[in-house]
Amino acid sequence: MDEPRIAGLVPWLPWPLSRWRAFTQLIRAERLAALRIALALVMLVDIATTYGPHVSDFYGPDSLARVGDRELFIHLIRGGERPLWYWSLFRGFGHPSNLGVFLAGFAVLSGWIICRLVDRDESDPAESVLSWNSLVGAWMLAAALSSFGLWQRIESLPNEVEIESRALLRCCAGAVVVLVVSVFLVLWRIYRRDENRLGWLLVGAWIGSVGLLGVAGWQALNETEMVKAIPLIGESAAPLPLDWLLEPWDGNALALRVCVYVLGAATFLLLIGCWTHFSALVVWTLFTSFDNLNHYLTDTGEVIRYLLLLYVMLGSSGAAWSVDAWRKRTSDPRPGYVSPWPVRLMFLQLVILYFATGVFKLSGESWFVGTSLYRVLACVSLTRFSLGSLPFPYWTLQIGTWVVLIWEVTFPLLVLFRWTRVLALLLGAIFHVGIWVTFEIGFFAPYMLCFYVPMLPWEKVFFATRDPTPQKT
Repeated sequence: MDEPRIAGLVPWLPWPLSRWRAFTQLIRAERLAALRIALALVMLVDIATTYGPHVSDFYGPDSLARVGDRELFIHLIRGGERPLWYWSLFRGFGHPSNLGVFLAGFAVLSGWIICRLVDRDESDPAESVLSWNSLVGAWMLAAALSSFGLWQRIESLPNEVEIESRALLRCCAGAVVVLVVSVFLVLWRIYRRDENRLGWLLVGAWIGSVGLLGVAGWQALNETEMVKAIPLIGESAAPLPLDWLLEPWDGNALALRVCVYVLGAATFLLLIGCWTHFSALVVWTLFTSFDNLNHYLTDTGEVIRYLLLLYVMLGSSGAAWSVDAWRKRTSDPRPGYVSPWPVRLMFLQLVILYFATGVFKLSGESWFVGTSLYRVLACVSLTRFSLGSLPFPYWTLQIGTWVVLIWEVTFPLLVLFRWTRVLALLLGAIFHVGIWVTFEIGFFAPYMLCFYVPMLPWEKVFFATRDPTPQKT
């Protein structure tokens, strides 16, 4: 039997987790891959039925989230005494929340690159975390977004600030990017001159940063009318059309529709496992940006989706059943294993979720007397069909109410033992399928069912023999 291939990072765990086999015994990569595929399929249906057809009605300039030019949820953005992080990329690169993230990413990535350039250790353990291609590419993206955000903030300065001062500030922002990448080139020449590929990457980053500075300089020349003094091109010169890029996108219906297509494409890439981590990051960012524009549409289903996307982003969900895995498997055909922490945390979160819900239901009288399911099914704003069309007598709804309450309250005890654990998870799956069939509450039920997907024994289904599971050392 070939030695297994361990994908992703195996985190250091403190005692007693380091002595707990459930958190140290590696699992097959197919479990996280199944989560990725199931979640991507549900999100594609969500995009095709909710976000795509109704993007203008829900999020556009004439949507339900606005009254004229006034945004209904502006108090969630500015926050008053306690600012809230309801950020959205569509509010523009210069929005304080967005610009803060971009500048922080620019600073962190710049420090990371400098530390790796001066590190003379040939083994370079950070290479497995982020390659030079990804690191320099992420730095360029952060630099560009930071520059655009600063330009937008400069444009929003009071009218008392002179045009020449604004133009100078934009050029200074571009010059900082050029200066930082120039430092990268100097350090590469001193410490890593033999890595020609890295050198070309940094040269490309330097050319791109000079391009950003050139755009800022050209805009400055046009605004100050100095360009008219340039021979031959002075009369026909015009500023670059950057308004579409520097203005907030939540007022541009076309930009929002294009972003829906980008969201669908990124979700499909996540489904097939192509650039898995980057695709998951794009999907998470765009979903968050859409949902934070209109809080009328946000419910528990969106919260569950974000939790699952975090596990997909941070875990090694592309280590099996993916294009990324196919590329690596051509050179390394060994079976793939991953650290079990995403599945264990998902299971722990599921236990806490059900138990907390059950405890909360104990405070209501309807669950004790067994009328809760009847009342919910009688609510025409929630159900898919009339209660009168159901062939169930009243006493069966009472029993169902008590079963759900007992199952949720005792869920932490049921999962302690193997056979009761299977029964508890089976009841949970049936419970969510029933919710999906009977209630109109968005995609809460299918997203919750995705929690159960990585807990299925995929290695027993797809592999006839069980290869030895490696232990964390």
